[in-house]
Amino acid sequence: MNLQLARQTKVLIVDDQVLAKGYLKYSLEELGFQHVDYVDRTSHALTAVRQQQYDLIICSYDLKHEQEGFFFYEQLKDNDLLSLSTAFVFISADTAADIVHSIVELQPDEFIAKPFNVSELNKRLTRVLVRKQAFKPILQLIEEDNFAQALAETEHFLQEPANAEFYPLALKTKGDLLLATDHVEQARDFYLAILNVQPFTWAQVGLVRCYLRLDEDDEAEKLILSLAFRQDSMLAAYDLLTALHIKLNEYDDALESVTLASEISPRILRRHKTAIELSRLTHNYQSQFEAAKRLVRYAKNSVHDAPENYLNVARAGVDFAMTASDEDTTSSDHSSEKRR
Repeated sequence: MNLQLARQTKVLIVDDQVLAKGYLKYSLEELGFQHVDYVDRTSHALTAVRQQQYDLIICSYDLKHEQEGFFFYEQLKDNDLLSLSTAFVFISADTAADIVHSIVELQPDEFIAKPFNVSELNKRLTRVLVRKQAFKPILQLIEEDNFAQALAETEHFLQEPANAEFYPLALKTKGDLLLATDHVEQARDFYLAILNVQPFTWAQVGLVRCYLRLDEDDEAEKLILSLAFRQDSMLAAYDLLTALHIKLNEYDDALESVTLASEISPRILRRHKTAIELSRLTHNYQSQFEAAKRLVRYAKNSVHDAPENYLNVARAGVDFAMTASDEDTTSSDHSSEKRR
């Protein structure tokens, strides 16, 4: 770790485990960090973030108090409380597949599994902080919604040989900015050129978005289906397939796609909400009931926990009971019992 970088970095640790917090404190001091604040509740973390800007936030995923770290990060993003130049790092002892999928989807800057040693922490934090520092001028322009200037700055960044290690991320940023500035055809050609050299997943996903905006739906579907068979792009593919089916008014197929995605990564609540809406459109009352129950389960003890969620379950349950046969309700009861 560059000592000057460490010393000028303001850090916020969000963790409610005393031993973990103590080990982090020791590790960060070993690496040269001097400005470090510690909190054990997300409410305290929110207060701290509102009072000053941090360069690095290290948050435990599995907080026991209040909402878990996952929803804290989501709240920061939804309320524009997290600067793009602030690095956000998740740490977690739980590496179950659904948790990892959910964390990766929120796209934090880093995810570190416990236990970790000082050497590993040093390598991971150095990488993310150096990257944030290198992209800071571009990120500030994006934060100001000055996408045209950010695109020009990215082009300049890519012309500097000293930035070679950051070229893949800079290229991804360029594609995002081309879409943000409505240069859709140029973005399509850019992604195709990238894929002729290297089959980056982000370039394939970007290309699908271009196809959808250009109404090249057949090309979009072909590429989406190829992405759906790969572990690293499966969730993005299901989301894109849902969007394509909705665009084409194929609501039954859209419901199937979003349900598959929500089963793989159940903590992304927007999918359950989409499933509820699509179930209403297709009069699929069993799917509506199941999606409403999942929303209640995964929103519990988070900022998304609301009386409306429970009312939705009750209403969906009544709709399902009024329209289902005895065989359907028995099957649903057995499924619920198995999940419990």
